[in-house]
Amino acid sequence: MMFPTIENIPLELLFELDRGPRRLQLRGRPFLVAHYEPDGGFVEDNRFNDFYDALTSCLNLEHVGIGEEDNQADVDKILERLPELRQLTDRRLRSFALESTGGLLEVVEGADHASDDYLAGIEEEFPGWRFVLGWSARPPLQDEAFGILEQVPEEGSP
Repeated sequence: MMFPTIENIPLELLFELDRGPRRLQLRGRPFLVAHYEPDGGFVEDNRFNDFYDALTSCLNLEHVGIGEEDNQADVDKILERLPELRQLTDRRLRSFALESTGGLLEVVEGADHASDDYLAGIEEEFPGWRFVLGWSARPPLQDEAFGILEQVPEEGSP
C-alpha cells in the first residue's frame, strides 16, 4: 500500500509509529533531538537509539496544536485531501500530521535545513551529527523549530 506524503515525508513513517511494523534500518543507530531557542541557538532534548523514539519525542516537543476541534473547516479540507489520516489511531500523530499538512509546520529534510530561518546552523551546534528531519513553524507562529539528527559514523567504523 502506497501512502501519500507530508511535504515529501512519507506519511508511512507516522503509520509505522502508530501501528508498526518498524523499519530495521531506522533502529539501532544514534539519533539526537534538539529544538530552537528564540534567544538563539539550539537545546538538546534527548538522544535515542531508534528513529521512532526520536520522532515520538518530537511529537511531545511540538506546541503549535491544530487539534481537530480547533478549526474544523481547515481540518475537513485536509482530511478530504488525505483521508488516510483518519486511520491514525494516536491522536498526537493525527494532530501532528494535520499541522504538517495544514501549513502550520513546514517539514524540513536533509540539506534543506541550511536555508530554513530557524534550523540553519543546527549541525554546527552539534558536531559529529547530521540533520535528518525537522519541522519549522510558519508565520504567524514563528520561533518554533525542532529537528532529528543522526550521529555521523567515525571513519573506519562499520
